[in-house]
Amino acid sequence: MAITASVVFAATITSCGSDTSKTEAKPTEETAVVTEGAVEDVAEEAASIDGAELFASNGCVACHQTETKTVGPAITEIKAAYATNADGLGDFLNGEGEAIVDVAMAAVMAPQVETTKAMTVEERTAIVEYLLN
Repeated sequence: MAITASVVFAATITSCGSDTSKTEAKPTEETAVVTEGAVEDVAEEAASIDGAELFASNGCVACHQTETKTVGPAITEIKAAYATNADGLGDFLNGEGEAIVDVAMAAVMAPQVETTKAMTVEERTAIVEYLLN
């Protein structure tokens, strides 16, 4: 049984600091076919990606510290809120879910969600695994 999902990929990587040395690419639209076993494939590929490095290199650490709430919630707060809802965190990072940790700051996070939406499913999964483990 195959489920078809439309996935938008972009090469643009931005951060809270808006590093202008990075170049922007126009997003392209591709169609991905999700089949049985694909979830395991995503998890396997995500395991090969360093979620902590991706989190840092995309500027997430500018607003999210491990133990201290700064602009955004601390990683420990995110972990507690999504402990049993990894899919919910993935949905939020893909722009398909609502903020549940610091709802008042959701508008501040909205531009950064564009960065995480442009990531591959495997990259978002690696970040979710980093945040929740």
